[in-house]
Amino acid sequence: APIGLPYEIPKPTRIPGTTGAVTEIGVDVFGNPFVMLAGGEFRGVRCFFSVQEVPGLASLPVGQTVIVKGRVEGKVTNVIVRGCVFP
Repeated sequence: APIGLPYEIPKPTRIPGTTGAVTEIGVDVFGNPFVMLAGGEFRGVRCFFSVQEVPGLASLPVGQTVIVKGRVEGKVTNVIVRGCVFP
Protein backbone atom coordinates (compact mmCIF):
# COMPACT_ATOMS: atom_id res chain seq x y z
CA ALA A 1 0.00 0.00 0.00
CA PRO A 2 1.19 3.59 -0.45
CA ILE A 3 2.94 4.90 2.61
CA GLY A 4 0.35 5.90 5.22
CA LEU A 5 -2.56 3.90 3.76
CA PRO A 6 -3.71 0.65 5.35
CA TYR A 7 -4.42 -2.41 3.15
CA GLU A 8 -8.03 -2.59 4.35
CA ILE A 9 -9.67 0.82 4.17
CA PRO A 10 -12.98 1.39 5.99
CA LYS A 11 -15.21 4.05 4.39
CA PRO A 12 -14.92 7.01 4.79
CA THR A 13 -11.63 7.29 6.61
CA ARG A 14 -9.65 10.45 7.32
CA ILE A 15 -5.96 9.87 6.66
CA PRO A 16 -3.28 11.89 8.41
CA GLY A 17 -1.17 11.76 5.25
CA THR A 18 0.01 9.50 2.47
CA THR A 19 3.24 9.82 0.55
CA GLY A 20 3.70 8.95 -3.09
CA ALA A 21 5.21 9.98 -6.39
CA VAL A 22 3.00 12.05 -8.71
CA THR A 23 2.15 10.03 -11.82
CA GLU A 24 -0.60 12.24 -13.28
CA ILE A 25 -2.25 15.63 -12.78
CA GLY A 26 -5.64 16.18 -14.34
CA VAL A 27 -9.34 16.95 -14.15
CA ASP A 28 -12.03 14.26 -14.17
CA VAL A 29 -15.15 14.34 -16.39
CA PHE A 30 -16.99 16.33 -13.69
CA GLY A 31 -14.34 19.07 -13.57
CA ASN A 32 -12.74 17.90 -10.30
CA PRO A 33 -8.96 18.44 -10.19
CA PHE A 34 -6.87 15.49 -9.05
CA VAL A 35 -3.35 14.23 -8.57
CA MET A 36 -2.62 10.52 -9.05
CA LEU A 37 0.06 9.03 -6.82
CA ALA A 38 1.92 5.78 -7.49
CA GLY A 39 0.12 3.09 -5.57
CA GLY A 40 1.92 -0.10 -4.58
CA GLU A 41 -0.71 -2.88 -4.64
CA PHE A 42 -3.32 -0.49 -6.08
CA ARG A 43 -3.26 1.11 -9.54
CA GLY A 44 -2.71 4.34 -7.65
CA VAL A 45 -4.17 6.84 -5.25
CA ARG A 46 -6.40 9.47 -6.89
CA CYS A 47 -6.40 12.56 -4.67
CA PHE A 48 -9.15 15.10 -5.46
CA PHE A 49 -8.58 18.77 -4.62
CA SER A 50 -10.78 21.88 -4.62
CA VAL A 51 -10.65 24.11 -7.70
CA GLN A 52 -8.85 26.74 -5.60
CA GLU A 53 -5.84 24.38 -5.49
CA VAL A 54 -5.46 24.23 -9.31
CA PRO A 55 -2.61 26.82 -9.53
CA GLY A 56 -0.55 24.81 -7.04
CA LEU A 57 -1.33 21.52 -8.74
CA ALA A 58 -0.26 22.86 -12.13
CA SER A 59 3.25 23.53 -10.80
CA LEU A 60 3.79 19.95 -9.52
CA PRO A 61 6.25 18.00 -11.65
CA VAL A 62 5.38 14.39 -12.48
CA GLY A 63 7.69 12.14 -10.47
CA GLN A 64 7.88 14.47 -7.46
CA THR A 65 7.16 12.79 -4.13
CA VAL A 66 4.43 14.58 -2.15
CA ILE A 67 2.47 14.16 1.08
CA VAL A 68 -1.31 14.49 0.83
CA LYS A 69 -4.02 14.53 3.52
CA GLY A 70 -7.64 13.75 2.76
CA ARG A 71 -10.66 11.51 3.26
CA VAL A 72 -10.57 8.00 1.76
CA GLU A 73 -13.90 7.23 0.09
CA GLY A 74 -13.19 3.80 -1.33
CA LYS A 75 -11.14 1.74 -3.71
CA VAL A 76 -11.69 -0.15 -6.92
CA THR A 77 -8.62 -0.20 -9.15
CA ASN A 78 -7.28 2.83 -7.29
CA VAL A 79 -7.91 4.45 -3.92
CA ILE A 80 -10.18 7.52 -4.03
CA VAL A 81 -9.27 10.33 -1.60
CA ARG A 82 -11.36 13.54 -1.52
CA GLY A 83 -10.90 16.88 0.23
CA CYS A 84 -7.16 16.66 -0.27
CA VAL A 85 -4.67 19.21 0.94
CA PHE A 86 -0.89 19.39 1.14
CA PRO A 87 0.13 19.59 4.82
